Amino acid sequence: NSIFDSIVVDDTIDTDANARRVTLQWGHDQLELFEPKGPGPVADFVEGRKIGLFAGGFALDNPAAVAARIEQVGIKVT
Repeated sequence: NSIFDSIVVDDTIDTDANARRVTLQWGHDQLELFEPKGPGPVADFVEGRKIGLFAGGFALDNPAAVAARIEQVGIKVT
């Protein structure tokens, strides 16, 4: 598989999302792609024909500090 000259580093079923999650890596960067396997948040997003990103994530040294800063500007962190 060749997407963005990356390699597949993980291919699992995310039971919380009820979706297949494929993780691609190139250099130090990773991208996760979700494919719905049945009812769940990913399927709801796709079926609702929503445009944009379903989710985003970051790798951080101090996630609690970043979450606190994000909440200070009015964005709910879950």
